[in-house]
Amino acid sequence: MGMLGGPAGRALAAAGVGGAVVLAWWAVLSAWPSAVFTLVGADDVSCPDAPGWGCAIGAAFVGFLLGVTIVLVSGIGLAAWGLRLVGVLPAAPVAALGPVFAFLLLWLGGEVLGDWGSLASAVVPVSLGYALAALITTPRARA
Repeated sequence: MGMLGGPAGRALAAAGVGGAVVLAWWAVLSAWPSAVFTLVGADDVSCPDAPGWGCAIGAAFVGFLLGVTIVLVSGIGLAAWGLRLVGVLPAAPVAALGPVFAFLLLWLGGEVLGDWGSLASAVVPVSLGYALAALITTPRARA
């Protein structure tokens, strides 16, 4: 903890990593908008036995769930790596709790931010979520 300057430095470093994860996914999805759907195979879904809305809605729902899972799991892995890299240890609790607090802040902040389309409306709550996770999981000094 010495290098980071205590809990505040730990929280600031975690906030930077959380924001970087959002920016990394934004860059991937800006360059390749259908990346997640391509990874889960949602582009190739066809329903010869049951064509129509039911198939399309089911495929979209499954693609969405798998896409969210891919983004979340890879984001947690990327965050754990980044947290270790900047010295936020232990990194696993912060990487796991950061998205939980981020989603809570996104949900609570939705009324305040209003504009879900802007990048800042995702980066700020996610950074704060990771900072909060880092503060809560700060190892206590032993006497």
